[in-house]
Amino acid sequence: MDAEFIEDWVKGYELDKSFSSIWKDKKRELENWKQEGRFLKDQRGLLFFLDEDYQPRLCVPKAKRNFVLQEAHENPLESAHAG
Repeated sequence: MDAEFIEDWVKGYELDKSFSSIWKDKKRELENWKQEGRFLKDQRGLLFFLDEDYQPRLCVPKAKRNFVLQEAHENPLESAHAG
């Protein structure tokens, strides 16, 4: 991911009502994170949700959801189905 791409995602977190307070919380930063937390912000500013097995799942801000769906649906190497 290039810097501009990441910057767009970070802006998306800041503007998203679902993620803005989580993203701004200093406890979510890698150096401050505690195991009981389910959200983690990496050094680039990307926000992840940790599932029940503590596997990171990238949080998708509302402004990027259509982009992700379009990429997953139209990319022949990543599509779940043809057509």
